[in-house]
Amino acid sequence: AEALIQRAQGHVLRREELPALGLSLIALDLRDRVPSDFLRRQLAANRIAVALDRNVIFSSSDGRRVYAPELIGATGTTTCKLTKPVRIGLIDGPVDTTRAGLSNVPVVARSVLDDTDAPADSDHATGLVSLIAMPQGVSDVSGLAVGADIYSAVAFSRDDVGNGMRLDHFARGLDWLVKERVDIVNM
Repeated sequence: AEALIQRAQGHVLRREELPALGLSLIALDLRDRVPSDFLRRQLAANRIAVALDRNVIFSSSDGRRVYAPELIGATGTTTCKLTKPVRIGLIDGPVDTTRAGLSNVPVVARSVLDDTDAPADSDHATGLVSLIAMPQGVSDVSGLAVGADIYSAVAFSRDDVGNGMRLDHFARGLDWLVKERVDIVNM
């Protein structure tokens, strides 16, 4: 695939293996010289099975909206009664475990950002961890799965425009969470 991309005058920006997912990822720049449909046809004609798509920049939602309990049918102070250890993966920004109520929540974090990336603000990911695992009585929102182990893939970075996540960072985060054998992934 790389040789075909280069012959078509595309430029490989980075490549990496995602062993837990059993995938390889290549980020490329087609330099507005190679239409993606043309490249898809060339790859298919050479029997190279790949998925080709744009590198999307994701952004986190804004504002405080607590709709998670309603989505799962929880009412009032209802929480999920965990009958066994549960590992919940989170693909977001960094989690501020110093926030009230989160110091005893088990959080394993790993950055999947490039060395030159600045991590995103911690508000969104911290809010999600609160909704998932915040013990009752700490704030007006209790976690729905108190006692869950949180695995946080820090995949959102910050730049002049704001917080965002590239598709390749998402893939790295998902690969790490699969390797860690999480039960559920919140994206």
